[in-house]
Amino acid sequence: MKIKCLSPVLASIAFSLTTTPVLMASTSSSNQAISCQTSGAVPATIAKRADGEALTIFHWKDEVLPEYLNAQELCAEVSQKLQDYAASGHQLSSFKTHDLDGVPLICAEENTGDCSLVLFTLNATNNQGDSNMILGQILDDKLKGEEIISIERGVQFYGYKVNFWSLLGF
Repeated sequence: MKIKCLSPVLASIAFSLTTTPVLMASTSSSNQAISCQTSGAVPATIAKRADGEALTIFHWKDEVLPEYLNAQELCAEVSQKLQDYAASGHQLSSFKTHDLDGVPLICAEENTGDCSLVLFTLNATNNQGDSNMILGQILDDKLKGEEIISIERGVQFYGYKVNFWSLLGF
């Protein structure tokens, strides 16, 4: 009778022992965060390096973005996407513009040429030149590595190679 009562207790102890290392591993990188912060009136996606230094990734300037995009909301959404992407262990080689059925995209790429993570989209009424210009103006100059230009179906796509995780000390 007492053995039956101990079974659930032993099962929960065994479960907690097997999940504790996973929880500990996920919290060990909590000092390496990507978040949206406002400096002055401009929201910015900021990455906190492993050494505690802050590094700006994007400056969300209202004057650069189309009227239908809200800089503060975009900052929060893109920052969360990048944080989740980093937490899942993905590599990041570049930020680049893409097109999906006529809709301009701003993407993070794990492999050059592949949109691995859609950061945000523009309306189909915007052209690819708009997304190229926006990416060039919101990406922090310190992160702009080698410029990537590709031509697909007669349309130019721009991007920048970024040794992102190395820069952040991840």
